[in-house]
Amino acid sequence: MILLGGWALLFNQTPNLPDPPLSAWKKVREYDTAWLCEEGRRTEANDLAQEAAKKSGQAAAALGPLLRYRCERSDRLRAAPIRKGS
Repeated sequence: MILLGGWALLFNQTPNLPDPPLSAWKKVREYDTAWLCEEGRRTEANDLAQEAAKKSGQAAAALGPLLRYRCERSDRLRAAPIRKGS
């Protein structure tokens, strides 16, 4: 049996709202597998943490940025285009 479908990496643009509705998340990238999506999630979260650390002058904390990204099956999402910028 072959299952077709991909994975989308989503970003929560509102850090003060920890679990907004799925339609409010910004689609960042698409991946073929959950493994690749999770790898992309860790990379994006690390980049966000490093950027925040530069701005604040403190050590990078990865948990907060990691929670702002999530991977979802593409078939759960409506045909939402990838948005550029914020």
